[in-house]
Amino acid sequence: MNKDLQKILLAGFGKRLAKYSFKARPRSQSFIRPTQSGYNSVHLSFINHKDDFDLTLDIAIRFDEVEDMVNEFNQHLTKKEKARTCTIGIELGNLTKGTQRRWTISSESDIQPVIDELMDEFTLHCEPYFEKYSTLTSVYEVLSSDERDSSINSPIHASRAKRSLAAANLLGSGNLEKERDRRIQFLEQMKDFGLKSYIEFTKSIINSD
Repeated sequence: MNKDLQKILLAGFGKRLAKYSFKARPRSQSFIRPTQSGYNSVHLSFINHKDDFDLTLDIAIRFDEVEDMVNEFNQHLTKKEKARTCTIGIELGNLTKGTQRRWTISSESDIQPVIDELMDEFTLHCEPYFEKYSTLTSVYEVLSSDERDSSINSPIHASRAKRSLAAANLLGSGNLEKERDRRIQFLEQMKDFGLKSYIEFTKSIINSD
C-alpha cells in the first residue's frame, strides 16, 4: 500500500514542480532542474511504517566543475554516482526551523493536502535557497566555514573542505595553502576520518615544489 501511495504522491508533486522546469527521476525520488553550472535538485525521502509512512524533503545544488574536481580520484563511486553528487544541500526542516520536518501519509486522501503544503514550502523557501546559492562565490562562502550554518549545508567535514578548496581554486581567489592548512588543523582537532583523503585531494589542487 505504501508504495502505491508513494507513486501517486511522486507523480502529483512532479506535475506541480514541472511548472518550475523540474523533471522527475522516479527511481531516485528526485526532481532535477538544469542550470548553467550544473543543476538544482528536490528530493523526497520516505520512512515506512506498518500502516503509513512519513516523508521529508531536501534540496541540493550541484556545480559540475566543483564535483568533477572532487570526484576525479574517487575510486569508491561509479561514473553514474559521480554525476549525482551535489555541492551543497539541506533538509527543508533544517532550513526553516533548525530541526527535521516530516509529513505523514496514511491514505490517498492525505496526498493532495501534503502536496499543497510541499509546494507552499517550495515557493517560500526552496526557490529563494536556489537563488541565494546560484553563484559559486555564494556557495564558497558557505563551504569555507566550519560553523553550524555551513555544516548543515554540507555536513561531512572533509567533503566540505574539499569542495571549498575546489571552489576557491576555480574562483582564483584566496590563499589556497592557507585554506588547506586551516582545514587540516580543523580536521585534526576533530579527529576526522576524512583527514587522509583531504590531504591527498589537496595535492591534486595545490602544486608543491
